[in-house]
Amino acid sequence: MKTLLSTKRALALMAFTLLSVMSYAQSASVMVTNTTDCYYIVEVRAKSPNNCANACTTGQVCIPPNSVTPISPCGGTKLEWAGAGITPADPNCRACSNLGITIARFCYNFPIKDGGAHCDSKCRSYIAEFTSPTDIRIY
Repeated sequence: MKTLLSTKRALALMAFTLLSVMSYAQSASVMVTNTTDCYYIVEVRAKSPNNCANACTTGQVCIPPNSVTPISPCGGTKLEWAGAGITPADPNCRACSNLGITIARFCYNFPIKDGGAHCDSKCRSYIAEFTSPTDIRIY
């Protein structure tokens, strides 16, 4: 009976450890920190860092002024955030006529940090950059 109980405990511990490792390996959300007084539309793309394959895209997310907004992972455990498109938007989160910018960590021929013009007079210009593998800052 003691052996059966010890075996069950060992199996439970192994299962917990395996689940912990799997959840740690899951792609993390990307946190978008907007320290401006304006709105942006952000779309982030994840790819495999080994071969730039298996891409997925988050879809467009409205980023309000002076906020920190998490964007959930879009793909599998081996993907990393590779690039992001940032488009200036009006207070209804509709894209401005100003062109957006693209920043990238890898797989794309874009800089890690770039700037653009905003249509809202409160934010005539802005800069966006990957400050870590899971953080984008707009300022």
